[in-house]
Amino acid sequence: MLIFTIPIYCYTKDKLHENYTKYLQKHYTEINRPKNDILAWINYSHPNINILDNYIVGYIKIYYSQHEITYELLNIYSKKYLSQKELDKAIKRINDSNMTSAEKDSYINGYKQSYSEVQYVIPFASKKKHYMSCQNIMGYHTIIDTNDTNNEIVSKIREDLDEITKDELSNKVFIDLQLFNNLSKFIDFKQLFDEIDKS
Repeated sequence: MLIFTIPIYCYTKDKLHENYTKYLQKHYTEINRPKNDILAWINYSHPNINILDNYIVGYIKIYYSQHEITYELLNIYSKKYLSQKELDKAIKRINDSNMTSAEKDSYINGYKQSYSEVQYVIPFASKKKHYMSCQNIMGYHTIIDTNDTNNEIVSKIREDLDEITKDELSNKVFIDLQLFNNLSKFIDFKQLFDEIDKS
């Protein structure tokens, strides 16, 4: 059963502050307003800008079942196709080869349909399709002992989240653990897990 969802944001606090500072330094001289008004001006004058938008690019989902906590990592991706220049270069290389015309056609069609997956990038205003993909992180799980206290359960979950953050995620993104840290003080996980086990 899903017990908690933790959002992943595209920028760390430091990176967001850096973006904001650079943008402020570049554009502050263009307007005659107080500095605390700059964000409103940016949103009004540049609605398609996304460097100051810290949007969600994924989630860590926490599940409980039969004395075990498991995790699921969801990341947002987009498909990046070859640019026309890259495609033209590949087609020229294929046409210059000694392949048969059928082989050339097959390779060229393959290049036209090939793409790479780009993670964490979503322009603020975009017509490009994005999708969320589940990343396999089955190695991360915690056994909950019946003698574990509520604080011990929270500590085990935090240790797993720290490991997942370190091993599975880019250091460019920000994992928002504040909600989990605040709410976990008021959740009786032992009672919650007992109720789930009974159902």
